[in-house]
Amino acid sequence: MKLSVFFQHAIEASRQSGADLGDVLRRFREAGIGFVELFPEETTAENLAALRAAGMRVGTVPVWFEFTAATFDPANSDFLRTPVDLGASRLMILPGLLRPEDGPDAFARTVDGIRAVAHLCRDAGIVPVIENFGFLRSPTCNPDDIARILDAVPELSMNFDTGNFAVLGISPLDIYPRFAGRIVSLHAKDRTTSADAVGEEVVAPDGTAYRCCPIGAGEIPFDALFSRLAADSIDVPVAIECFGVPDILSAVLESARFLRGLVPSTLSGEDTQQLRTQCANMKM
Repeated sequence: MKLSVFFQHAIEASRQSGADLGDVLRRFREAGIGFVELFPEETTAENLAALRAAGMRVGTVPVWFEFTAATFDPANSDFLRTPVDLGASRLMILPGLLRPEDGPDAFARTVDGIRAVAHLCRDAGIVPVIENFGFLRSPTCNPDDIARILDAVPELSMNFDTGNFAVLGISPLDIYPRFAGRIVSLHAKDRTTSADAVGEEVVAPDGTAYRCCPIGAGEIPFDALFSRLAADSIDVPVAIECFGVPDILSAVLESARFLRGLVPSTLSGEDTQQLRTQCANMKM
């Protein structure tokens, strides 16, 4: 298992603590985190220089697409510039939330758009992924809709988000077997019902409010889930996600310690040297 983190967490940790962005990234790297998930708008020269100095690289580039908009061009491959230039292995396709005014064919048009993007990714050597998104109006929220998309786009893979099924009141452990064969990455997101938590919140159909918290501090059954992953010989990159917590630096470091405890072999010294070599070759 290789650990990743959202680059936004490094930015937020720097803002909260007053520490230099480079220092935050070095703390992440020392904790065994070798990769980041980086949105295209975050690819400034300063950010990329800080990543390279910390010995980290980009694993996934998430990109928003408005597939139901008249302006969407299925032949436009401009979105590939960032993952190709940075040597990222995956592009996360984030479809825009569906609206009533998008019409009854909005889901079908979204599937067609995802198929077009996935084909362009495949031709560029980039793995296209969708995730179970935590908003009810997302076309990739409901497991049945996710299955329909995966069936319609064979080259598409899945990023399994452990915390996003909470909006449906579903345990990730229960839904995991349905998608196990298509999972190529995982977002480690824990949820708690504690009234003291202040992280990003979702509300389940029964009214239960779940908030983000450091990995291992909430109610997501990570021990059981990782046991299932190991039993199925699924070894995928795992990204730490703790949006909304008041001390993001501590939350990320605590999460990394917890995840390393689940899979102690995370990032050997050989892996570290390989990462530094790859980072030295990152295009700026």
